[in-house]
Amino acid sequence: MRILIGVIILVAIALLGASRHLWAVRRTRWGAVLLTGGWVMIGIGLLIGPRGVGLLEPNELMVIQPLILFCLAWIGLMVGLQADRRLPSMLPAGTTSLAVKDGLLSLAVIGATAAGAMWLLVPTVSWWAVGVQATILGACAMGWSAEVRSLRRVETNDQPLLALLRGAAGVSTIFAVCVYGLAVKLTEQALTATDVVPMLGMGLATSVLIAVTMGLLGLWLIGVAGRSEPEFLVVLLGLVSFTAGAAAALGYAPMFVALLTGVVIVNMPGQSMQKFQKVIIEAEQPIAMALMLVAGILAEPMLGATGWAVVAAVISVRMLLKLGWASRQLRRATPGQTRFVPGMLGPLRQTPLAIALATGYAATGQTMPGEFINGGQLLMIVILVGLFSDIAAMLGQYRRRAAEERADPEGSP
Repeated sequence: MRILIGVIILVAIALLGASRHLWAVRRTRWGAVLLTGGWVMIGIGLLIGPRGVGLLEPNELMVIQPLILFCLAWIGLMVGLQADRRLPSMLPAGTTSLAVKDGLLSLAVIGATAAGAMWLLVPTVSWWAVGVQATILGACAMGWSAEVRSLRRVETNDQPLLALLRGAAGVSTIFAVCVYGLAVKLTEQALTATDVVPMLGMGLATSVLIAVTMGLLGLWLIGVAGRSEPEFLVVLLGLVSFTAGAAAALGYAPMFVALLTGVVIVNMPGQSMQKFQKVIIEAEQPIAMALMLVAGILAEPMLGATGWAVVAAVISVRMLLKLGWASRQLRRATPGQTRFVPGMLGPLRQTPLAIALATGYAATGQTMPGEFINGGQLLMIVILVGLFSDIAAMLGQYRRRAAEERADPEGSP
């Protein structure tokens, strides 16, 4: 009975957080950060979770694991729908290159930082588990938040910079889900180094096969449904459910397989496919809010001294990487931007997708022999890194603006 009440509360809060009544709040600077970033929902999840009032326990939440996997697949499908073959020509010049470079550097530097911290703190942990968890943390570090409303300055001409910021953030999510999806496959067992390439190759081939099958099946079923709204909704829900279930049954990340399915769908011709994309994207907000609530419930705040050391190491390196390299790259890609604007702080902010990725890892409840941290603790690390990044970016923006006002109290152009 308690799990039923908890699910009702979870769904009700998610729908409330995504309702039109809060649009005005989300349009404000801090409202965009707190609501779009999901921090309010994560806070509510922590409150009703085991470290709060205890309304829902993580093991009880596993009863509705299929629903969680469905939400993860929905987000993955939405990310995959961005991968239109015409995407490079639709984005500002240099966007894809910036996203690729940032993704590779983030994966290498932050992943290596996390792995090194784990080894230094607990040298006896399994190298395999450390490698997989460090790769997942590296995937979570790729890119940055696409929310730019909180970084807008009306009096500055920063549109080219913000367009590049959003475009690179969107492309990075595709790379992040792919890396995450392949890493999750390697959590099944402690393989030897020689088994990695065959396992990843088989995982990728199987995932592509599922995605192509789901895409073609969806195309046929949507054609059968025609203009019937109820039938279209049944096809949509069934397609997402079947994709998530097939991925989970075969040991793959539902978000990754759904992303590949989205890539297949978005590159198919026809008006019905456009309608499919529209419905998926319109439901993004309530699905995201539900996942953020789940993240707050699954997160394990008791990290211990070693876990907090990993948080500090990842945050420190992220600050240097995103504020240093990424901001310089953005400035070079927009040569007309000669002065500092708040958008330059954009790369510092972690993408909300990172929390969805970590939630997917924690929701499986799977453990690896000799692992450094469990899924709930890894999720908490990602949450803390994202929270600190958002706070640092907003404070940096206000500090810079205050300095400008002191230097030019009259506000002259």
